[in-house]
Amino acid sequence: MRAPAHIQFLVDAVGEDAALAFIESTGGQRIYVPAQPLGSKLAALYGEEIAGALCARWPGEKYEVPIARRWRIQLYAVRGLTINEICLRTGLGKSAVYDALSKPYLGETAPRRVWVDERQQSLF
Repeated sequence: MRAPAHIQFLVDAVGEDAALAFIESTGGQRIYVPAQPLGSKLAALYGEEIAGALCARWPGEKYEVPIARRWRIQLYAVRGLTINEICLRTGLGKSAVYDALSKPYLGETAPRRVWVDERQQSLF
């Protein structure tokens, strides 16, 4: 799933799973990005890859980690999480999650998981 433009650099550098874990743990916070990642507090906290990607983009600056809520909701849905699990991870209510899933995100809608009971005959 495509990430929003403001975090695509991070997804490209470290992969979707690592970028998601970083955003889940740090989203909404303002962090200092050192000029060099090696031996920095940033690298100690989040790993060399994430520190390297941030240092390459914003060396010596403060960076406000985006929450990327719509991307996360769509990504969780694609990965098969239930609405309740998405609510828990995003801190939103069911109506907000349903609303986000009903609207296209970057021109795409998240595929919904269809439950099929093989024991039951189809009505159609």
